[in-house]
Amino acid sequence: MHNFEDTLILDNGLIRFYCDVSDGSIEAEKWDSAQEWTTVGLSKPADVDLYDVDIAEIGMVRDRVQLTFDVDGDLFALDAILQTGAESILWDNPDPDRQGPIPAGLEDWLAPIASERYVDPNSSKGLVRRQDVRVTSQ
Repeated sequence: MHNFEDTLILDNGLIRFYCDVSDGSIEAEKWDSAQEWTTVGLSKPADVDLYDVDIAEIGMVRDRVQLTFDVDGDLFALDAILQTGAESILWDNPDPDRQGPIPAGLEDWLAPIASERYVDPNSSKGLVRRQDVRVTSQ
């Protein structure tokens, strides 16, 4: 396990997402038509802080990290999924039965960088074993 002493940055070339646990904040930038990084205005609510970041998957076509937020004293986790070529981040509630819906303040904070998609295509880039794809006639 790695403890971050500085800011964790996720970047796919179109969006950069900064997670700074030390000050409980997140920031983002998007690559624009003028070919430069533009800051995305994220309005941090007073009662929500970034509490922890856990890297779940770093891949060739997607990254997934779990962010835990302190929402007015209660912890709430979300998975941030950044696909190659995506202009926004797909947010997923890893345990909706236990946690319930996303708190309104947290949802408002993440809305400017949130994807409108509801489904994670779970793309991967790698080799599949021959035994896993071979079809034999019966």
